[in-house]
Amino acid sequence: MAKKTNKLNAHGKPKGDQSWYKLKASADGVKLFLYGYIGEWDISASTMLYELNKHDGKDLTIHFHTDGGEVDEGMAIYAALKDYPGKVTGIVDSVCASISSVVLMACQERYIRPTARLMIHQCHGVAYGTAAEMRSRADEAETINNQMIELFASVSGKAEDDIRADIADSDCWLSANESVEYGLCTGIYEQSDNPLEASNFNAPKLKHLKAMNAPDSLVAMWQDSGEDEQPATPNSTTADDESQSSSNKLTAENNDMTKEEFQEQEKQRKAGITQLFAKHSKAKKLKAQCLDDMDCDVETARVKLLAFLEPQGDEGTPSNSPIIALNPQSGLTASAAQANLKNYFGAKLKACKWDENNPYRHMSATEALRAHAGYVGDTDATQMNKKKLVAHAFTNNTHSLGDIIETHVGALIINEVANLEMWHEPLVTRQPMKFGTNDILVMNDLGKPGVKTEGGKFTQVKLKATGETAVLSTLGYEIQVSRELIMDDKFDFITSQVQKAVRNCAQAPADSLIALLKKNPNLKDGKKLFSKASGNEFDGAIDPDTLAKMSGKMADALTSEGNPLYLKPEVYLTSNQRAKKAGALMKAETIKDEPNEAHEAFARAQGLADLANDNVAFGFAHNDHVSFVEGYHEDADGVQVETKEDWKSDGATIRIYLDSVIQPVSRQGVMKQNITTPAA
Repeated sequence: MAKKTNKLNAHGKPKGDQSWYKLKASADGVKLFLYGYIGEWDISASTMLYELNKHDGKDLTIHFHTDGGEVDEGMAIYAALKDYPGKVTGIVDSVCASISSVVLMACQERYIRPTARLMIHQCHGVAYGTAAEMRSRADEAETINNQMIELFASVSGKAEDDIRADIADSDCWLSANESVEYGLCTGIYEQSDNPLEASNFNAPKLKHLKAMNAPDSLVAMWQDSGEDEQPATPNSTTADDESQSSSNKLTAENNDMTKEEFQEQEKQRKAGITQLFAKHSKAKKLKAQCLDDMDCDVETARVKLLAFLEPQGDEGTPSNSPIIALNPQSGLTASAAQANLKNYFGAKLKACKWDENNPYRHMSATEALRAHAGYVGDTDATQMNKKKLVAHAFTNNTHSLGDIIETHVGALIINEVANLEMWHEPLVTRQPMKFGTNDILVMNDLGKPGVKTEGGKFTQVKLKATGETAVLSTLGYEIQVSRELIMDDKFDFITSQVQKAVRNCAQAPADSLIALLKKNPNLKDGKKLFSKASGNEFDGAIDPDTLAKMSGKMADALTSEGNPLYLKPEVYLTSNQRAKKAGALMKAETIKDEPNEAHEAFARAQGLADLANDNVAFGFAHNDHVSFVEGYHEDADGVQVETKEDWKSDGATIRIYLDSVIQPVSRQGVMKQNITTPAA
């Protein structure tokens, strides 16, 4: 079983264009032949996920013939199968060893042919580096061993200590009957498969059976002789070593690449990186990391080396290291580079998703800015230290970081507001306004329509302002986005502060409404919004009688001319604890086998922590009747973002704000309850 260390090339290769990894769909389900090496070129988790998604939900049967492979790829395949919604059945056709035995454990039913073998063991591998680094690798191996032992124990029912003892000194090979007795397999598989299907699917040779002390019969039948191997390169390993290579990501770019082409590409990549680091012995560890990472091309390594070599002192401190020029990447235009940079900072701020092909994706912010400068031909910027580089990014004309961040903060606002519950919106009538004094526009009570006859006429309705006015208030925050935050990749911090500011601004109208309700202001007639004399203030407990009284009073409200207003009781607003009690009362059709007069008294109960210390509740009619007006800026509705001033070399201040006002205009659609008996 491979371990995760420095990544080496595997020797085994498919013969011709034979694919050892196949999915066969039918009306009855899906057959998958997991034949060959897990990782590299035979079986990858990404390909598995792609294929499984095409058959999502169908029953799946997996045939195993594999001596294992890379731990991480195997664990990813195990997870994919565990998440698969259909039934998964595993059948061991010949060999199921090392990490493939872990994959087998993802199957609900696990069968093994009478002539097949199963093998479990500790993970294998080698390590290089300092003593501390090698101890870290050993600790990682122990973690992997414990994970596998726990998994085998959960499936088999055996004690973890027993399994640990079985694999302590050597690989544990189990025959078919032993696999069933051990609990790792459900039963013996005796059925015969379709002979036509079998004739079209030849099993590959396996590479590591002898190294894993497999029985001689299996070695003779399935061991790869190695005659077709490519000559070893300086970075290759011998046949006796456990392969440690990470799975090659099978993307659209390399799906059609042969293994020989990949090996040549890897050889050139490593040669280029080795040449790049030739004169920089202090960067030995970084060099090993770049060689180790198959996704790290020469240009990415160049950016990382530049970041490593940049001066650590004051801004003007010169570097003693030789200058390394960034080469503009062929085929990447300036506009494409700009789009990639925008995507980089947007994804870092969680305002958008990553572009899978973004060349900056695995870089730090300063590495991305340096690489981008190279792509757009800004050679001076590629030689700047971090402080100057970030300052330059805020002030240059080719990739203004200030504009990019401001754009993505706007996207964050949209995303955050979309997830907020605006409980007050059904209770207010929104009206566009300008800065300065605005007239409140409310239609007067219509009354009943008149009948048009020879001696009659339509009822006359005049639309006019109420005579009341309102002035928008600007509420918001100023958030300093400094150069240091960008240099230190503190994007999560920036995002969290922006999100918090957006939430608070978006909730400002609701907060204003609560403050207004508590204040009980005077209306235009000089009387309080709530009063017992006006008939919209009650005393009582949260009980069916009080709820029914409030709801009925609201539903029976009349216009000044004695016509019904047709108010619809919408929300009963109180603390969260009391709202639960009120909500339960309003949902019950009967209480003690008697009709519940409070059933559906209001459409819903709304709880707010703002009212936790106040023994009050408020009832609202739907905003079909205008009780409260929420004013908003006609040209800037909702939470807005702007910069206090132009972006400078040390960053800028972002303003997140909202223009809003809440104004009461009618007491007929709102009621107050003074709760005489606080909820227990």
